[in-house]
Amino acid sequence: LNGRGQPKLMFAGHADEIGFLVRYVNDEGFLYFGPVGGWDAEVVVGQRVTIHTASGPVRGVIGKRAIHLMDEEDRKKKSELDQLWIDVGASDRAEAERLVAIGDAVTIAAGFERLQGELATAKSFDNRMAVFVVAETLRLLQGQSLQAAVYGVSTVQEEIGLRGAHTAAYGINPEVGVALDVCHAIDYPEADKL
Repeated sequence: LNGRGQPKLMFAGHADEIGFLVRYVNDEGFLYFGPVGGWDAEVVVGQRVTIHTASGPVRGVIGKRAIHLMDEEDRKKKSELDQLWIDVGASDRAEAERLVAIGDAVTIAAGFERLQGELATAKSFDNRMAVFVVAETLRLLQGQSLQAAVYGVSTVQEEIGLRGAHTAAYGINPEVGVALDVCHAIDYPEADKL
């Protein structure tokens, strides 16, 4: 808004999300993957996922060795991402490779759902909420008399090093930049309320 104004202000929210990349397909058709962004491996076990392929989405589920097949010592160990796999229902490598390719992106397949009252849950709320706030700010400023130039940016690659914000700031060269994001919740058991 008001692109010739001064000073230049840039509001940025990121639209990317943590995910995975397909790294290997074994002889039985299971996909091994690596992280894109920071993951707690315990959270991903059993999650349904979407593999984003050139031919469209492919559904899968993240698996690991069943607990009743582990000895007592293995049951105590934390899951490691490199020991997990994605099952897409393929019977062998050839079938899996007809569906997916090495390097395909993978995201958790979780949709928006309402909880109680005004609360809801969805994947990547932290990301999408900031982009919404940027868009809402621009909407509310529409038609206002502005001295400043106001730029709204939806960035990517925040989860792997703030790369999109750097690129946007370089392109816009603002005097003031505001990055929007969220904090961790503190309304759960054992959370530090301060």
